Amino acid sequence: MHALLVPVQRAGRAQPGRPHPDGPRRRHALQKSDPDQQAAHRALPWITIVDDHEITSDAWADGAQNHQLGEGDDAARRASALQAYLEWTPVRLPDQSVPHEGTRCFRRFPFGDLAQLSIADTRQNRSRRACGFLPLGNPVTDAVMEDPARVLTEPARTRWLQDGVRRAAELWHPIGQQIVMTRVLWPGAALGASGATIVNADQWDGYRPAQRDMVDSLCQARADAVVLTGDTHSSRANELVADPGERSTGVEFVCPSVSSDGFFEFSGGTADPVGGVTRTRQLTGALQAMNPHVKHLDGIGHGWVCVDVTPERVQADWHPAPLPTAAVPDPRVVRGIEPVHAFSYVTRRGERTLRAAAGPVGRRADTPR
Repeated sequence: MHALLVPVQRAGRAQPGRPHPDGPRRRHALQKSDPDQQAAHRALPWITIVDDHEITSDAWADGAQNHQLGEGDDAARRASALQAYLEWTPVRLPDQSVPHEGTRCFRRFPFGDLAQLSIADTRQNRSRRACGFLPLGNPVTDAVMEDPARVLTEPARTRWLQDGVRRAAELWHPIGQQIVMTRVLWPGAALGASGATIVNADQWDGYRPAQRDMVDSLCQARADAVVLTGDTHSSRANELVADPGERSTGVEFVCPSVSSDGFFEFSGGTADPVGGVTRTRQLTGALQAMNPHVKHLDGIGHGWVCVDVTPERVQADWHPAPLPTAAVPDPRVVRGIEPVHAFSYVTRRGERTLRAAAGPVGRRADTPR
């Protein structure tokens, strides 16, 4: 099984340096006019899942962080955005008669006795997020994040995912979903809160009972879980834990964005590329020091990931654009820039841990052309 994990520029955000029109249909039309995206559609089949940026940033069941006054009714906005997504995206919705909330997008894809891929959405029906980055130790915000009544996904979808993982007879169970599942602690000094330990409450970390429950389900599964994640605009090779220092119950491969800003851009890197690279590496180094289960973290490159599955192992190869320099401060906007292999990680059957791979998988006899 040879698969590409290709994070496509989402409709709610223009590519760097390109104006974007109003309205979801026109934005999808603009994105689908991109020749590189058209070439990717011609070359490979796509399995997609609706995300919050199909509507607006950081959405939950009945609202969104970025739904502003004057932007109309949230429910109407969702309906039109989902309609445009389905008109422009090559996806067939699964059976809607299965109990669920909203529009059922979660579904499975079997690959013989090798793997069963589950695709799940984590934005459509979740409880309102606690906030963005929050310091631990505050009784009010800690109580919100630890509230078992707050759900990250609708109960029907949660049961569907957990039952599928527990009962899978295949060797591997990849799970495609949007937000980082493993526990990640952030150094407060890096975010202007010296001495604090911070979590991103917009990820699974903001829904602690759901996070622990899911990690426990993966521990009980017969198949080895490989979580495929996007959203954070960075490249990561994670082991799945409910808390740092705990035993890993699976692995998580996080793909970077193609063009959306990441750690490097947020640190002012495009104006000061040399300094931006240094600052970004300082941040990612401090984050890894607090989280030994985050085996690799790159917050600079934009690109794609190739995930290769055999009965013995699953390997992920990251291919970002070249490192920004003073001469080329923003490789995203340079026509003809080619992503290059940067690093690879592998998990072997039954281990549920990660190790660095010696090199990329390379072309196989069954590689799509």
